[in-house]
Amino acid sequence: MVGCTVKNWRGPIADTTQNGVAIIGNLIANCKAVDALAFSNNQNGLVYNNTFDGCSGNVINLSASAQSATIIGNIFSNNIGLSKYAIATASGSSTLGDRLIPMIDYNVYYNNTANLQNLTAGTHDLVGVNPTYANSGSYDLTPTNTALKGVGFPTSVLGVTSEMWPGAIQPVA
Repeated sequence: MVGCTVKNWRGPIADTTQNGVAIIGNLIANCKAVDALAFSNNQNGLVYNNTFDGCSGNVINLSASAQSATIIGNIFSNNIGLSKYAIATASGSSTLGDRLIPMIDYNVYYNNTANLQNLTAGTHDLVGVNPTYANSGSYDLTPTNTALKGVGFPTSVLGVTSEMWPGAIQPVA
């Protein structure tokens, strides 16, 4: 799924057991599913540069059998379901958490009920930083907080200074 806008959806956006699933550059707002994205029995899933705002369930749920997911450059904001997480993992799955910690990074978490279940925020994650959307009332979720500039992609991978913002929408310079 690449470059989609999904608003007020009442079911899961993706419930996948397939390997190599990519969720890239999507704006997902006000999703009312138990899990917006559910990964189980799959390998090499990629969730990159998406904006998840106002969802009422878990945004991403990684089952104990999900392996090697990479979740980078996303904004998780205003997801306020009771006992729900931006990224949830199976309870008691320490090996899952150990496997995923280095692959979940460069994300922004703001005003969620809870951010991470059985995981620790990545070294480059921004926790509690308001993305300050251009006009959230009309779903213009372009981040305007300049503290996010360059946060959306690991600069050490490229060896150059990144200008990539996290989230689906890149502000105009």
